[in-house]
Amino acid sequence: MKDTIFPYGASSDIGYGREVNEDYFDLYVFDKDALFMVIADGMGSKPSSLQPAAIAVSEIMRVVHKVYNEDSNLLYGNPELFLRLAISAGNRVLCAFKMANEEMYSGFGCSVTCCLLYQKTHICFAHCGNTRLYLIRFVNDHQMIRQLTRDHTKGVDMLEEGVITPEQYPIHPDRLVLTTALGMVAD
Repeated sequence: MKDTIFPYGASSDIGYGREVNEDYFDLYVFDKDALFMVIADGMGSKPSSLQPAAIAVSEIMRVVHKVYNEDSNLLYGNPELFLRLAISAGNRVLCAFKMANEEMYSGFGCSVTCCLLYQKTHICFAHCGNTRLYLIRFVNDHQMIRQLTRDHTKGVDMLEEGVITPEQYPIHPDRLVLTTALGMVAD
C-alpha cells in the first residue's frame, strides 16, 4: 500500500444479539495526497449467503477507481457528482438482487458512508443510512471529535421534530429504524 499524508482507521462492531457481522470496509490510496474510504453496514443477509455491504462497497470502489484511472482531475474537480454516482451504482446492484429473487433477498441492503480526502485540504463524502463519519482533530493538545454525517433514521427525525428528547434518543427503538439505505428503493 502506498504511503499517505492522511492517518486513517475504521472500526466495526457485530452489534447486540447478532451472529454475523455484516459490516464491510475498504480503502484505496490513489496517491500520497488522495485517500478514498468506504464503510457499509449490511442488513438482511443470511449467515452463509452474499453480504450486501461487501457487494455495495465493491461496486462503489469500482466506479470511483474507474473515474480516477480515466482522469483523476475529473474526479477531483467533481467529487460530489462521482460519489453520488458511485453510491447510486451500489444501490442499483443491491436492488437487482432483490428484483431477481425477492424471497431470497427481501430486506437486503446496507447503510453506507464514503469519503474522499484529496489535495491535502479537501474532503468530500456521501452517505445514506446510519454509518458515520467523524472528523478528529488535535488542537492545543485537546482532541476534538465532530460527527460529519447525520443518521438517516426515524429516531433522528423524531428528535429534530421535538417528539422525543435528546435524553430519550439513545434508548429509543426508532433510533435504529432507517429512513434511507442502499437497496431500500430503486432510485
